[in-house]
Amino acid sequence: MPLVTRTGQVSFAPKGDKGDKGARMRMRVWGASVSYLEGKQGQQFYDIVLYDNLLYLCIRSHTSVSTENPKQNVASGKIKYWEVAQSWTFIATKLLLTEKIKASMIDADGIRAVNVDISGKITADEGNIGGFAIDSASLEATSGFDSMLLTAGLIRFMGEYSKVFIGAETMPSSNGGSFSTPVRIEVNRNINSTLYGNAGLFVSVEGSHAYDDDRLQFTGNHALYIPKGDVCGFRLRLRRINANATLTEMDSVVLAIKAGITLRLPTTAEDGQFYWIRNTSNGNVYVVGTNLVGWESGELSTSMYLMPSSATAIYYDKYNNRWFMNWIGFWT
Repeated sequence: MPLVTRTGQVSFAPKGDKGDKGARMRMRVWGASVSYLEGKQGQQFYDIVLYDNLLYLCIRSHTSVSTENPKQNVASGKIKYWEVAQSWTFIATKLLLTEKIKASMIDADGIRAVNVDISGKITADEGNIGGFAIDSASLEATSGFDSMLLTAGLIRFMGEYSKVFIGAETMPSSNGGSFSTPVRIEVNRNINSTLYGNAGLFVSVEGSHAYDDDRLQFTGNHALYIPKGDVCGFRLRLRRINANATLTEMDSVVLAIKAGITLRLPTTAEDGQFYWIRNTSNGNVYVVGTNLVGWESGELSTSMYLMPSSATAIYYDKYNNRWFMNWIGFWT
């Protein structure tokens, strides 16, 4: 049998104009005297409302009235404006699978969600975000003894033994403005052990070469840089030593309280390391180290001694590896 062919005339319709992007979902709590849209051609939104713990889809554009809510409209025999959620075929397809609740506006009394990615503006004056409680003007998180407060003018950290305040003003209002500081640190931990200590601030700075040239004072490693102001309440650590010992970089004022002991200067001292050593014993005390300069002639020595009640000021020039010592006598 010969193959049969069929011929005919095929016409093509002209290409039409590009259509709009279609209506977008808008979710709100139902209210009276509100214009709701079905999302037909030319409308920007189609509306979904929450009423009496159910969601309703607007299927006919209208302005709502107080005498007929969505629940009443669905149950009545009148013109249908709403369709209840259980009847939506698009809930499992278009909304959840395709659009994933992409909406220009969601107005609801409560929303619970997981793994939310939000860009744009968020406004909240109560509730929680992570471990932080939201207030109208602050965020605060608390865990055991620890807490953190964040306001426009203050960051405050509080622990069992410490408090840190950073902000425009950190002194309490009871101070009456008589003293002002942008940083306040308080530590109060009562402890008596060779394994523990307290510090209000731990600072370690290194890595920059220092130059002695005029106006290059900013070079080097400065734990504190104070262009203006003084140090009020300045106190150096005082250490009492009753046995042979090597001083450390953390020593400053030393009282040698036992006669005959030897104090050795460290080989790891920082540039400008300073010691004030006073002999409070009834016999000589010896200071030893490398390149001690204490004599008027400038000769180098490795050992010097302090008589009872005398003292010495010692400072280290790391660049030249010299310990300069000045002897200080006593009143008679």
